[in-house]
Amino acid sequence: MIGLTRISYRDNEVNDKTDYTYDDTAGQGVVVWVIDTGVNHFDPDFEGRVAEGRAFCTGCYAPVPDPNGHGTAVAALIASKTWGVAKRARIVSIRALNEDGVGRWSDVIAALQWVRSMMLRRQFRSARGHIVNLSIEGPINAVVNRMLRQLENLGATIVVAAGNSAVDACTTSPASATAMLNNMVVVGASTADDQPAYFTNVGTCVDVFGPGDEVVTYVHSIPLIGDMAVSGTSFASPHVAGTMALYLSANSRLSTFLLKAVLQRQATRGKVHGAEQSQSPNLLVFNSLQGARLPWWMLRGGRW
Repeated sequence: MIGLTRISYRDNEVNDKTDYTYDDTAGQGVVVWVIDTGVNHFDPDFEGRVAEGRAFCTGCYAPVPDPNGHGTAVAALIASKTWGVAKRARIVSIRALNEDGVGRWSDVIAALQWVRSMMLRRQFRSARGHIVNLSIEGPINAVVNRMLRQLENLGATIVVAAGNSAVDACTTSPASATAMLNNMVVVGASTADDQPAYFTNVGTCVDVFGPGDEVVTYVHSIPLIGDMAVSGTSFASPHVAGTMALYLSANSRLSTFLLKAVLQRQATRGKVHGAEQSQSPNLLVFNSLQGARLPWWMLRGGRW
């Protein structure tokens, strides 16, 4: 339970603590769009809170079940009963990657366009907020980056994995989109002993770190079904997406600008040893709602 434990304590007490503390709102009313390999929505740990979206990967014909396991593991860290950060949030599963966990940018773009169309049609109109999680990495793609900006302009908060190539995150997509999206959040991976993971992309495009090395989640990929330890920025990103769902559930008036401000202001500072050497911010996601519940005028004025 290292991931959940770490984000609910300021000091690194993962060796002494096994509990996860979180607010009772638990992300209720927030919709998180997960663009990945699909999600096994039948699993009881999701408690019926996964909606089937569509499949866009070439040769794929259904968004679920997840033939790879990656998307289910990501979604479980966001919102499952056992491993989720926001245990009452709703997931929309969109399949853009195939059974091998790979895909084409054209498929990702189609998935993003579909999310945009759903938001324009005001699907889930009663939602307290929308978050899009992208746990993928590839070469810079200007169309992907522009599509993310369109979603942000519609009010969606974009959370993306920094990538696992141990390079500058600014040289990849979707992380490089931060150059045109002021409120997008790029997440690097930290280890259990609070260091940047050896594989994580780093640099000025990274906004915050989240647990991403040997974190436990639910995996559904035959023959591997059950709780497993996984590593990658793919799994750091959902810790942050889930935390932002907690914030939105507590205060649906938070704009994408204020939501990112709360995330960075609430983050634990100075604990990711070696972050500065890679020109990354020394910020580790923290799930306290203290800042999220303040009035917007105090948040915007920085008086908190």
